[in-house]
Amino acid sequence: MSYRDWHVGMRVVARDDAPKRDQATRAAASRAGIVSPKRGQVYTIRDITIGHLSDGDVVCLRFKEIRNSYRHAVFDGGEFAFAARNFRPVQSRKTDISIFKVMLNRQPAIEGARE
Repeated sequence: MSYRDWHVGMRVVARDDAPKRDQATRAAASRAGIVSPKRGQVYTIRDITIGHLSDGDVVCLRFKEIRNSYRHAVFDGGEFAFAARNFRPVQSRKTDISIFKVMLNRQPAIEGARE
């Protein structure tokens, strides 16, 4: 996904517990006490930025549910952000209960029943 595919307020699901492609960044974040997203958890984007990782510039996200202290910043003196490639948008499904309504309204004919 490109930078334009993400937006503030979007709900996303973490694919991984922590970045695996950049071991140095992961180790530095761990030592600094940075709180990281957990796999399978849903988060709400509160900020989008560009991160400068060892494999180039990447879209990075910050979340309403995770607030790391600025003093733990590893990169540019700002709050730690997480690579967007480790997240996917939440797929919303419209709840449809029409099948249950049909089941409630259907009255099967019973042989030998009196009216």
